[in-house]
Amino acid sequence: MAAATGLQSPPHQLMTDRRGQLGLIIKRFDRVEDRKSGLRRLEQEDGCQLLDVYPAAKYRVKTEDLVLSLGAWVDAGGGSGAQARASALQLVAFSYLIGNGDLHGKNFSGRRNPDGTREMTPVYDVLSTQPYLNWRDPMALNLYGRANRLTRSHLLDSAHQLRISDRTARNGLDRICEIAPLWIDRVDEIGFEPRPTELLHQLMSRRLLELRGEAR
Repeated sequence: MAAATGLQSPPHQLMTDRRGQLGLIIKRFDRVEDRKSGLRRLEQEDGCQLLDVYPAAKYRVKTEDLVLSLGAWVDAGGGSGAQARASALQLVAFSYLIGNGDLHGKNFSGRRNPDGTREMTPVYDVLSTQPYLNWRDPMALNLYGRANRLTRSHLLDSAHQLRISDRTARNGLDRICEIAPLWIDRVDEIGFEPRPTELLHQLMSRRLLELRGEAR
């Protein structure tokens, strides 16, 4: 679903082991094949490293500080800081929609590409935490003072403060809103019991209205 909304996602697939247990295989995005060494490590910095704070502070930082520091780090490495900031805000909006309350400081990262330029990494650890926390799980970090009710107007106001163009921010939200209904109708495929499935459908539908600017 993240990939369908335009977020960069790593190659991944489901597999089944000999006992019939499902597993998720994700290709590492901090390694590339190299003709000489066979495998080359790529520099990757997560949000706590970018802000120069200990990993234990991952729930005490602010989203806006993460986004701005990521953009500055990408700019300093010859990449597009504007694109990194826009992608990071897109990740916030997407995480809010699906009920991901664990988007903390170490779940934003940047990497150095093989050509030496920097960019935001593909997204990772993106899942709904609501079914496991009694449907009262706010966002892990505040975005300009809010950890809930991330409405369209709040996200657009945040985009302005993050130096993201209004057009880019609106297009990103519109893309999420266009794609979301197709996936909301598929939440029963996750495998929850009927009641959690119904509650997740309701939560995502309500938050979709907020991202559209139609919530009352």
